[in-house]
Amino acid sequence: SKYCIVVRGDNPSSRSMFVAIRLGCIPVIVSDALPYYQPVIRSLLRYDDFSILINEAQFLSNPAETLNNAILSLSDDELKQKIDGLALVQRILSLDHP
Repeated sequence: SKYCIVVRGDNPSSRSMFVAIRLGCIPVIVSDALPYYQPVIRSLLRYDDFSILINEAQFLSNPAETLNNAILSLSDDELKQKIDGLALVQRILSLDHP
């Protein structure tokens, strides 16, 4: 899969973010708080460099349309930037990633 949905759970942090990065798919983050509660990544890269951020209220009002619009609005250049950023985050976070 090219994209993985990362939805916050009972706290702002989400293990699914690291699973998505490890799997090599672009995280589609449905959380208003996650980028502020995982400063390890925030101090190295902006979330926009390797993921797609979606507002929780917009997602809850129409999940399918919100996801579709967010993904289809990326240009080829933006998609390549996110893939390159994801590769960098993988190298930073995964001890066994080359």
